[in-house]
Amino acid sequence: MNAEQITQILKDNAKAKYNKILSDKTLANNTKMVLKLQDLMPSQEGWYYDTDKIKSILEEKGYAVSTKKNYLSLVLQLVSYDKLLLKKDVGDTLTNLIVDIQQLQSVKSNNEKNNIISEKKMEQKQFTYNDLHSLLQSLNNEKLFTDALLIMILMVYPMRAEVGTLEVISKYKYDKIKGTMPLKNYLVKNKSSLMISRNNYKTQAVYGRKEHKIKDPLLKNAILYYLENEWSGEDSLFNMTHDETSRRLFYITKKYLGTSLSVNAIAKINIEHHLNLITDKSPSQQLIKQTKYLQEVSDIRGTSLNVLIDSYIN
Repeated sequence: MNAEQITQILKDNAKAKYNKILSDKTLANNTKMVLKLQDLMPSQEGWYYDTDKIKSILEEKGYAVSTKKNYLSLVLQLVSYDKLLLKKDVGDTLTNLIVDIQQLQSVKSNNEKNNIISEKKMEQKQFTYNDLHSLLQSLNNEKLFTDALLIMILMVYPMRAEVGTLEVISKYKYDKIKGTMPLKNYLVKNKSSLMISRNNYKTQAVYGRKEHKIKDPLLKNAILYYLENEWSGEDSLFNMTHDETSRRLFYITKKYLGTSLSVNAIAKINIEHHLNLITDKSPSQQLIKQTKYLQEVSDIRGTSLNVLIDSYIN
């Protein structure tokens, strides 16, 4: 199967089974994962029915439990498509996949409950907000101003890798296209005021467009300086795709900190730091303030408060 065929299958299956429309970003990521798995399998039609081989490959690759679960969930979608829309006899494959996925979810939940994390996440967990500040200083000293600004934005707005796709646009032009917003992410400039607008991120289909006026004075001044002195003047602020942004973050954090940090790891560091800054003599008032902060972060990131608490607090 090629990329177009896989995308169409995933799209049709989601519509038929759940009456759900998948976002372009989700479809692109899922299609890429299916293609990667397909390349690892012996070339054959209906390769996704060989679940024993698939599980063996996932084990050999040393993938985390959640990653294995994600791959098997995609295989489940391919088999479901055959059953629902092509009316094929899929035998026990569907049932067995569901059981495998449930078992992985159980292991994942148990690991989270007992605070069992992977070696990679354990490495990431040791880093603090001060380490990110040290990273910023190193990048500025090396005159890597683009990388420094990328990190700085993530330290204020804990979004995902869409940060690298921001396009610079004037407030005048933005207002003209706002009503029929394309699936793009923008840094909106109006004289000395700045706003980040995102309409192409992981959960956009659920949470819609996100607009955040940049109020942090240090970040605001850094962006204005960058636009004036370092920016190429092209439409894109950083000129990177989502994947390129992730790879760049992995590279610079590995080089200067010794461990690769993802946007999720950076978000966790920021959340932990800001929660620790919230203190109050009254435990109830402290909880209220912390919950308010977490709600603000969940709004920025585009995720539910429950998911944020379960997945982004170390």
